Amino acid sequence: MYRGQVQLLPFTMKKISFLYQFTIGACFLIFLGLYLHMDSSAMGSSPLQNTALQPQDSPLISAEINALQHKMWACFACIGALFCGLTFVVIKKMNTQTDINFKEQHLQLDQLNQQNLLVQKEFMDDKVQEAQLLHQKLQNLVVNFEQQKISTPNFKTRFLLNRSNQLIPVMAQDIAYFFTQNKVVYVVDKNDQKYYTDQSLEELTQQLNPKDFFRANRQFILSIHSICKIHHYGNAKLKIDIAPACEEFIVISKAKVKEFKNWVANPQSTLAEIAE
Repeated sequence: MYRGQVQLLPFTMKKISFLYQFTIGACFLIFLGLYLHMDSSAMGSSPLQNTALQPQDSPLISAEINALQHKMWACFACIGALFCGLTFVVIKKMNTQTDINFKEQHLQLDQLNQQNLLVQKEFMDDKVQEAQLLHQKLQNLVVNFEQQKISTPNFKTRFLLNRSNQLIPVMAQDIAYFFTQNKVVYVVDKNDQKYYTDQSLEELTQQLNPKDFFRANRQFILSIHSICKIHHYGNAKLKIDIAPACEEFIVISKAKVKEFKNWVANPQSTLAEIAE
């Protein structure tokens, strides 16, 4: 739109200039023709050509003709000047109106451009806010992941156990329970195979995942999968039946009953969460 308006203005000015020149030329030709006509009329009525006039009337008539000729010349000069003035006024008004229209259209175009810029700015601001929000979420995820990575200990998933002068790797998920007897720590798996280890129950407690294993008492560490039955025993104590079966009684003391119940009921909770 803006380019079309800019190209339209020189073309309009050419038309106005041509109209102005044409009007001036037409007025000049009309004035010249009338002047020549009046001059020829005056010459045709001179005393030399008009024999019907009396000699005594010839100077008076010539003076009147000359006066009339000058009046007509002045009249046509005024008319020509009036036409020129009107033409100038019309052209000036057309130029002024053209300038006003051009400025109004240019102003509308500027307003439209400003509105488009505002819309684009709002759009970009929204995109920047979305990008910042996504970046913040990503940073939070990275921080949470790093914190979990730092706070979550690496529990052992495999143990190298002794059996008949052999070292046998056993997965932690295959172990049913640990127990100590005569200062020796034994390991029993789900298939009722017995092993022994050089580590103490305290060391094993630190290495085992508390979601899967529980320190029942000074003698036993139980796997959640080995518990078969839980019985009330004595004064607010619990007696545990496990599989594979064990010759020893496994008793949960009164002080550990609540912790044990929470561990069984919430296998996804750690010992620290249960303590809280």
